[in-house]
Amino acid sequence: MAEVGESSLVTRSAADIWLIGPVSEEIRGMKLPTYRQVLSVFSHHHKILGKTIRDSSRCAVRKVFRVWAMARIPTTIERNAIEKLEDMFSRWQKLKKSVNHRTETQIAKEIEMVENLEKLFDVAHADAMSMITLAEDKFFLEDQRGSRIGYMGGVDRTLARMEDRQVKRLKRAEYLRSKEEYRKRENITVQAVLRLQKKKLPVWKQKTHLT
Repeated sequence: MAEVGESSLVTRSAADIWLIGPVSEEIRGMKLPTYRQVLSVFSHHHKILGKTIRDSSRCAVRKVFRVWAMARIPTTIERNAIEKLEDMFSRWQKLKKSVNHRTETQIAKEIEMVENLEKLFDVAHADAMSMITLAEDKFFLEDQRGSRIGYMGGVDRTLARMEDRQVKRLKRAEYLRSKEEYRKRENITVQAVLRLQKKKLPVWKQKTHLT
């Protein structure tokens, strides 16, 4: 029977995290990731690869952003997502310190933590619902925040290109509209100045000025 080295035992022990479960290098599945999935990736970098909390958070969050980009849902900035992940990790750490104190309070907190781990790690932009152009994408985000029944389809590259062109057309139209409004304001201002000058000039100078 082959002997199991000490390093193998350490790796196996570190690969299964209390309440979180097995660590993972990637975020798998066709849904937006939960706290459990993100902490699983975070733990891989922190426990297995030995990275700092901040570096581990950054690696996990960037993987999260890639999934959200596939779903075409606008996200918050990276710093906010990192702080959100580190806050959950801090809460998990504090709870784990009292794991041997099997009081009703501790057990209740563990149950609450397990429930929270199954919730969406929500990194949506604050104005995501107004920024999303497709109704089905809005429904998908709402679903992932709640019952999480829906699945994410593959990236429709044709649709993505159409959306990109639509955004560019809207920006171009807005630019032209703004330019026209500016031209009108400038024209009105020039006319007002000329009228004012005409009122102030003597009659003989008005004729000279106009010619």
